[in-house]
Amino acid sequence: MRIHNHQAETFIVALAESVNKDPSSLENWLCLHVPHHDNTNYEHIETALAQIKDSHKDIDCDIIHCADNDVLLISRCLKADGLYNLAHELLATDAKPDQAHIYDLFYDWRMVRDLLLAKTHTHLTAQASCSMRQFDDESFLHDVFLEAKALRKGRTQLHMMVVEDDPVTRRIVCSAFKQYALITATTAQEAISNYLLHAPDIVFLDIGLPDASGLDVLRRIIANDADAYVVMFSSNSYLDNVTAALVNGASGFVAKPFKKDKMHYYIMDSALHHAKLHA
Repeated sequence: MRIHNHQAETFIVALAESVNKDPSSLENWLCLHVPHHDNTNYEHIETALAQIKDSHKDIDCDIIHCADNDVLLISRCLKADGLYNLAHELLATDAKPDQAHIYDLFYDWRMVRDLLLAKTHTHLTAQASCSMRQFDDESFLHDVFLEAKALRKGRTQLHMMVVEDDPVTRRIVCSAFKQYALITATTAQEAISNYLLHAPDIVFLDIGLPDASGLDVLRRIIANDADAYVVMFSSNSYLDNVTAALVNGASGFVAKPFKKDKMHYYIMDSALHHAKLHA
């Protein structure tokens, strides 16, 4: 359970950007919008939020208390009834099904995006929660990367890089897509070096790496190659993780355990992405 109240607007803007950028990363997530009511006692909302968080700490759900006193409950594990019950418990009053509305973040992404943006008062740019790690200087690879990037335009075989420190997971992913030219890395430093050496068409990048956050690697890749197509994956697919990945430049997000068809979708999309860039 995660509560967003004191800095809710920053989270709302980041989530809106993520929904707009890649709705498929938020497939199976539901959002319950509960409009505020005059007879709701919002003076005790902070206490109620703390109690809900403590009593339901194991539930994968984000609750956003908006500045206009509307409440948004977002979850991928709770169905509609579960979200309504949670809203009743939180507000202890009029969270009636006929007054609230359920959205599917994938199918209703445009409405969700517009709803979120309507809750903001400023055009904030979401900032990454973790600071940039200082990697070794790879400036000596700059010319090599420019050559590799130029070759990428004319390559017929798709080059895929998998950045994953777990050998079993890495082997499973590579075995599933052995028809492509595969590049692997097990650390953040190795991932950045291999990207500059090979300029792959797509990168599947784990968020949890032994020497740095995958989000730091993502930002470093994007800084070197604005055309990069990077898909983050993680067993920790909480909403804030998905949002942080997309806001920081990822083209998508895949939750573990992997679904081959979801990864195949991104592989095909990366091919179209580079074809459009080169048209």
